Amino acid sequence: MKKLSYIAKTVLLVFIGSIFFISSCKKKDESSISSGGCPNVTGGIGGNIGKKITFYTTKDFACGSVTLTGITLNKDGSNVSHSLQSNSRSMTKFYTVKPPCGSDGTVSVIVNKGYDYTYTFQCSSRTFTGTFYAECGDDCMLVEVK
Repeated sequence: MKKLSYIAKTVLLVFIGSIFFISSCKKKDESSISSGGCPNVTGGIGGNIGKKITFYTTKDFACGSVTLTGITLNKDGSNVSHSLQSNSRSMTKFYTVKPPCGSDGTVSVIVNKGYDYTYTFQCSSRTFTGTFYAECGDDCMLVEVK
């Protein structure tokens, strides 16, 4: 009988110790995630979630200006509201090398960091579609329209 009582006490102590151990585990702090998996940092372009994207092209497509007609969030297929950062929605120049962000003749927008997007540009005779991932850093990102 004493042996059974000792085993019961031991099992009970192990059970209580397990409960304390499990309850002491902390849930992952998700308040440090601001956008699509990027760490929550302050400052930078557009605060902690905005990413400046500059679209450019290296070819003259001979179809007039190439105009941004849409950006879609690939996560759920919704059209994205974005902040246009350039004077125009149209690329009016082509570059032989990567231009600096926001250069004349490019199109710049602000989107949320940490997500995949699909863009669409059109000119008089062509449609250009591509994808990009808005990286987590605060620097401007160049996307070539092909």
